[in-house]
Amino acid sequence: MFSGKFLIILAICLMVPFAMAECGNGQCESGEPSTCPGDCPTEPILEINVLSPVPGQIFYRGEPVLVKIQALVDGEKGTDLEIINSYGFFGNIILRDDGDHEDEKWKDGIYANSFQINSNDGPFIKPIFIYTKRGHSTKLDRIEIIINNDLNLNLKTDKPNYYLGDEINFSGSIARRATPIETSLELTVKDGAEKEYVIPIETDETGFFSANLHTSLIDATGNWTSSFAAADDYNNSGTITRTFEVKDPSDKSFLEIEVVEEPLLFYRRGDDLVLLVKVFDDQGNEINEASIELETPLGEKLAFDRHESNVFYVATKIPVSMPAGKQIFFVRASASKDGLVKSGDMNVSLNIKEIGITTELLEPKSNQAQIGETIIFTVRMFYENGLPVSLDKVPAKINGNEVELFSEGGGIYSMEYIVKESDSTIDFAINFSDSSGNPAKLQTQISVQGISFMHYLREYWHFILTAILILAVIGFLLRKQIKAILEMRRLKRQLAATEALLAKNEKEYVAGKISREEFNKFATKYNGEIIKLKNRIEKKEGAKNGKK
Repeated sequence: MFSGKFLIILAICLMVPFAMAECGNGQCESGEPSTCPGDCPTEPILEINVLSPVPGQIFYRGEPVLVKIQALVDGEKGTDLEIINSYGFFGNIILRDDGDHEDEKWKDGIYANSFQINSNDGPFIKPIFIYTKRGHSTKLDRIEIIINNDLNLNLKTDKPNYYLGDEINFSGSIARRATPIETSLELTVKDGAEKEYVIPIETDETGFFSANLHTSLIDATGNWTSSFAAADDYNNSGTITRTFEVKDPSDKSFLEIEVVEEPLLFYRRGDDLVLLVKVFDDQGNEINEASIELETPLGEKLAFDRHESNVFYVATKIPVSMPAGKQIFFVRASASKDGLVKSGDMNVSLNIKEIGITTELLEPKSNQAQIGETIIFTVRMFYENGLPVSLDKVPAKINGNEVELFSEGGGIYSMEYIVKESDSTIDFAINFSDSSGNPAKLQTQISVQGISFMHYLREYWHFILTAILILAVIGFLLRKQIKAILEMRRLKRQLAATEALLAKNEKEYVAGKISREEFNKFATKYNGEIIKLKNRIEKKEGAKNGKK
């Protein structure tokens, strides 16, 4: 059995080198990493934060892609990396820290360079690799971007239905993202018998175009189609088709639709929209039995209900995804009179404006943090009409670096951030617009003071783990000795108690309180137990001293 002194010496030996190390001999010997770092150079801890592009970011052919990273060596600005380049489907580029490649400042640890998406790249997901090296420390990061070669095309007619002899007015636009494309193209129109009309058109500097076609009485009725294909100089392209109905003039309706109350000058997304209309026949008589439908610019169809005997209404909320600007809503009515079904339609033009997104910071509550502390940023985002923002994630920035908050449902978004040694403050900002152009903004600053326990735990976990292992070894080696000491104490307490009972038995016999027969009975019992206890104590003491 090991003695307590031996185990303590053993624990010390585990922590202290057995042999004396010689400093300056160029050999990394036991104990020298802390006492002689010249013999034991440590590899730098290389940390790379990719600032651009954002994973999943969408690019079009012909657009530049900025590859930008922040390099940290042992927590400080990494200004002396030996190799830092990016490669992939585009070839290979060297990232620079010279202030001339969108890398902010010279020698600030920010490296950047750009490449352009070629006309034959993509579409779909493409990986970008970033390789960095300093000394023997290397890192390889992978970022995936999406190459999209589909142009944003728009094509519409001024009405959903026409009659032979009417003029059909077309309008549309072409853009790559929000960049308008000025080009020449052909609009193809086919009648109900597939007879084809080709209309040359040109877009203006805003990417917009308009055209018209006069129908004739010899054209075929039915569903007509209009379409065009477009491409830009970088091979981004697209095709769009729209369908509308052209009827025979003999079927022309005699119903007229009249708006009871003029719409407001403008509506914001999320506002309530209520339209009240009346319907008249060709004699100017009010119709009180009619089927009326509203079609929105998003293609949603809503039925009117009867408000009064001759007034019909529809009530809805303007979706937050409704395009901004002047939008055309179609109202169609049909009614049966004298055994004939007659119909009519009209356009209602509404001016739609964006709606703001209110952003509330729920967490953190404190405006102070410590190095190594994990901060949970939680925000609540909802439109001005109270509806929660419904996105999978929202972009944000922390100290200028792009991050993402992920949805937890109900307009709640959150993310975690670990405070770095290089953070003197934490500037958290949200500044983006949703896919419909509704803006959201939030900005807050947190001061950094002190160092948290978690920082030491992350930085020195290997030393802490070593100490825990040493204590575990000591505990393992001492467990039998501790158990033997506790058992010895228990036996001695039991021996003392039994000897006290024997003395009490003799005292009661002398005082005449018990008979001789009872005295002999208990004396034999107690003496037997005492002999057994002494033998057990003697054996354990002998084992402790190394005797057999």
